[in-house]
Amino acid sequence: MSLGTHLIGEGLSSIFDLIGGLPIHPLVAHFAVVLLPLAGLGLIVCVFMPSMRRRFGILAIIGAGGGSVAAFVAAQSGEQLAKRVGLPQAHAALGQYLPYLGFLLFFISAAWFFAMHQAESSSDVAAGQDPLRIVFGGLTAGLALAVVIGTTL
Repeated sequence: MSLGTHLIGEGLSSIFDLIGGLPIHPLVAHFAVVLLPLAGLGLIVCVFMPSMRRRFGILAIIGAGGGSVAAFVAAQSGEQLAKRVGLPQAHAALGQYLPYLGFLLFFISAAWFFAMHQAESSSDVAAGQDPLRIVFGGLTAGLALAVVIGTTL
């Protein structure tokens, strides 16, 4: 037995199947279920409270990125777990779209955050009230709410 099959498991069909004999899915699903709603709530607060954006905005964006990666791994490992124990249809359907929604939140919120940071760094105070930045802020808050709801369903 090679080291790879010992660490990941016998009869490996995917890197998303087992680690140390345990299914990967429940391990990474908990990261997604914790990080995505926390990041989403944090981003909503950051959109409406500029002082919080300055303090915690980058942390919320990193949380959204990490949660999105965890959701992707959870979706892939869920498929492997389903091959072993069966497929819970509603759970699988929700898990398939969450990584896409999470990554969309990550990219939109990062664009919004850096646009707001650039506006604050410039001498033009009114740049932060630019309609495009306001739309990005609203889109960030809306996507964050969708991620929170989609994760907790």
